[in-house]
Amino acid sequence: MITIPIEITVLVIVYTALLFFRWSDVSRNGLFSRTLLYLSVCVIIYFTLFPLSFSMDTAGRYNFIPYIDWAMGYGEYEAETALNILLFIPYAISACRVGWSARRTVLTGILISLIVEVAQPVMTASRIFDITDIINNTAGTCIGCLIFRLYTRIAERP
Repeated sequence: MITIPIEITVLVIVYTALLFFRWSDVSRNGLFSRTLLYLSVCVIIYFTLFPLSFSMDTAGRYNFIPYIDWAMGYGEYEAETALNILLFIPYAISACRVGWSARRTVLTGILISLIVEVAQPVMTASRIFDITDIINNTAGTCIGCLIFRLYTRIAERP
C-alpha cells in the first residue's frame, strides 16, 4: 500500500480547491506557469518548515549577524548557503514566467523568506531565524530573475 504524506495531500487539496479552477480560464501555458510557481513555493515551504513541531521556547533561536556561521565555521555553512540560493532560483524563474516584474518577484521572494524565517523558531524544533538565509534567498531570487531575463533574450533572437 502506498502512503502519501499529509503535507502533500494538503498541498494538492489547496491547489485543486483554490487555484486550479480559479486559473481554468488562462491558456495551457499560463496554467503551466502558475502551477510551476505554486510548486516552487510549496518546495520552499516543505524544505524550510517541515516537519512541524511547534515550540514557544524560542530563546536564543535568532541570528541577526549576517554570515556569522561563515566567520565562526558553524555547521555546514557552505552547503547551507548554496541550498538557500538554489531553493529560490526556481521560484524566481516561475514568477517571471507568469509575468511578474523582476521587482515584484524579488520583493515577494524577500517576503516569503522573511515569513519562513520568522516561522521557523516557532514551527520547527531544529531551525532558527537567520538573517543570512534571507540574504541568500534574496540572492537566489535575483539570480533566478537574471536567468529568466537571459533566457528570454536568447529565445527572442531571430
